[in-house]
Amino acid sequence: MAPYCAIGAFVQHPLGGELAPDPSQWARPRADGISVSANAALLSSRNPSPRTTPYRSPGWQNVPLLAPHGFVVSMQNGLNEEEIAQAIGAERTLGCLVQYGVYYIGPGHIEFGSEHEIYFGELDGQITPRLKTIAEVMSPVMPSTPTDNIWGWKWTKLAFGSLNFAGALLDVPLYQALQRMAFRPTFGAVVTEAVRVAYSLGHSRLPTYGTFRPGPFADGYGAEADDVFETLAVPEVGTIQRFTEDRGRATIFLPCDPVPQPIGRVSATVIPPAELATIVHRGPHTDIDRTYGALAAYVAQHELAIDGPIREYYLVGPSETRDDALWRTEVGWPIFQTRQTRQLRN
Repeated sequence: MAPYCAIGAFVQHPLGGELAPDPSQWARPRADGISVSANAALLSSRNPSPRTTPYRSPGWQNVPLLAPHGFVVSMQNGLNEEEIAQAIGAERTLGCLVQYGVYYIGPGHIEFGSEHEIYFGELDGQITPRLKTIAEVMSPVMPSTPTDNIWGWKWTKLAFGSLNFAGALLDVPLYQALQRMAFRPTFGAVVTEAVRVAYSLGHSRLPTYGTFRPGPFADGYGAEADDVFETLAVPEVGTIQRFTEDRGRATIFLPCDPVPQPIGRVSATVIPPAELATIVHRGPHTDIDRTYGALAAYVAQHELAIDGPIREYYLVGPSETRDDALWRTEVGWPIFQTRQTRQLRN
């Protein structure tokens, strides 16, 4: 905590720009790591185990760091709102669905990894003035919305999280795992259990989370649930940047004519022309790393590589056929301009 106490917080955007407020204006952490706040506390620490939760410590019973009518906002994964409410009262607890991601760069220094809307909600579903205030205050950081269904959002994310945890047992991206029909019943059983627990607790308004729809799994893994997996199994068309430090950014695009008007986070852009060394990968994406390796070796051998994003074009994929043996993916590596066109095929 010492570096944070000395310099405050520093937030950096990966595409440029930074937020480094005057440290003198930041609330300083105490020795026990809890920040001082007059009317509200935004709690975003990880809670590894309910049995060791700090919410049950004596200091939380009287909440000395909050004003008499102050409250805590749980900006955490999981269902920590229940634990906090037991410690300080449901009337002093706000729920939150956190979807954005960040990278830890150093003490007090983080970098945004992804931007997603934040949902704030009262535990009883009311839309209150303080709820609107919190959403307004947080909107400059990330799009923020008050909701009367915070439990529905939390359980939807838990159901989707259960799918991701199951998929993490395989050494392929989730969309590739879902392309294997034999795996889907197991994944379906995992999601079904999470959804049915939510329903049993009275939380049946489970909204759509991106392209994930939890509702169809309430009746088990059937045709409608399989349609959800079918959507999640389709890779996006896009330009993929080489990840040189275990992380990176990707521009996902669909060719459009005419150019559409910007809607929400979707904007129009022009993909610049580039000289590429290309290779066509044949078959499923589970072994596409070998194709990348062959292309990288060719580019390195001929000393052609230049900085720039690697591109993937899905010539034939799950949208055209379920037979992954027929899939064709073109990978393009940026190179110096050459006089003749060369293409590798795998």
